[in-house]
Amino acid sequence: AAQELKVKNKIIKTKRDAEEKTKSEKREIERKEKLAIENAKRKEILDEFTPLFKEMLSKTWSSNISEAKYFLHVGKTNSGKTYNAVKRLKEVGSGAYFAPLRLLAWEVYDKLNSEGYRCNLITGEEQIESKNAQYTSSTIEMANFSKEHEVVVIDEAFMIGDNDRGKSWLNAILNIKSKEIHIITNEEALSVISKLLSETNREFEVKKYEMLQKFKFSETHFSFNETMPKKGIFITFSRINVLINKMKLENLGYKVSVLYGNLPPEVKKKQIEDFISGETDMLVSTDVIGMGINVPCDYIVFIEIEKY
Repeated sequence: AAQELKVKNKIIKTKRDAEEKTKSEKREIERKEKLAIENAKRKEILDEFTPLFKEMLSKTWSSNISEAKYFLHVGKTNSGKTYNAVKRLKEVGSGAYFAPLRLLAWEVYDKLNSEGYRCNLITGEEQIESKNAQYTSSTIEMANFSKEHEVVVIDEAFMIGDNDRGKSWLNAILNIKSKEIHIITNEEALSVISKLLSETNREFEVKKYEMLQKFKFSETHFSFNETMPKKGIFITFSRINVLINKMKLENLGYKVSVLYGNLPPEVKKKQIEDFISGETDMLVSTDVIGMGINVPCDYIVFIEIEKY
């Protein structure tokens, strides 16, 4: 009877895994179809507005002659893009770093100061000035366009395509005053940014990076249980789901950190520090964690795979 039960459970598991695989394949087909439609719409818009865009460039930013040398740091997550750009910032002795998030600006500000590089922090919510600071870390909307910089690092430049905030990256890339401008982006945004620089007669060099550590995808179904290894990050797409899954994990006996957009930067920083140090076992986060935040972990679980 025990052997029969074991065989039956194995059959059920195999059937469940097959159904899950079928669902996953169907979702992937739907995702690709949706992406193809979106890309076709983008191409149609691009074809319609490209002449107007070129005319705008020629009348505005093309006339703003820049002698800056641009460096495009291109690669996937965990490939060393930001590390190398910030390393150059430190080598020169002064400059600015522009981030999409307060937390990311805070992270670079904290790192520079801890290594002995005096750095200011400027975001929409706070300003922390260090005496005789040679560096400034800020959110991109707070970029200083009147100051002459030695080196500038513009992070997460794929955001240039964002409907609401993209203009801030466009403005920083073309109008910031600096001898060197280091732009950090992914492969998907490279063609847009390189075309923008070419159309405005900017000199640039592309540096490509490979992932330092490859991902291994699980082949089995994942479920919450009391034997899950620690150092896991769980991704969902809303604050309420972050809090719900935090409670689920705590009910299983785990200590949990959380991250979502509306948390104050000092609270986010403490949540990350607790997870990295081992004060907490798991981290539940929205996709805010994808904006270049450095959080080492052993595995990642996507509780949801579609944001909208």
